[in-house]
Amino acid sequence: MTRHLWSARARTSFALAHAASAVDHSYRRRFAAEDLELMARVLRIPEAQLANELDDRSAADVALEHGVEPAVLVDALVARSMQRIARAIESGRISPEYGLEAFPRAARRSVSRVHAEPPRDHACTRAR
Repeated sequence: MTRHLWSARARTSFALAHAASAVDHSYRRRFAAEDLELMARVLRIPEAQLANELDDRSAADVALEHGVEPAVLVDALVARSMQRIARAIESGRISPEYGLEAFPRAARRSVSRVHAEPPRDHACTRAR
């Protein structure tokens, strides 16, 4: 009976590829792809440029560098979260009571994500 369907070589190459992709961008820990796209639109810069800038700075710092107040990014992320919560309530996936509890959590999470610095011990921020 075989325990692993993958060969040792396949497991090793998968592990190496996964490790390499985990090192590439620390912003991925803080923002979903659609949030990154939204922030790039608000800042009027390409997503790739935003991703590179988020590797070693907070979104608030990047916004200020591009002449946009961090509150504008927070407002955009909160609005998107509110839309998601409202759709979930309308579709019956969550109760209205839970939705009311989720609104302030979404706002706090958006503020903390915009102002969060990338992890200092993350591999992509070490050798710069």
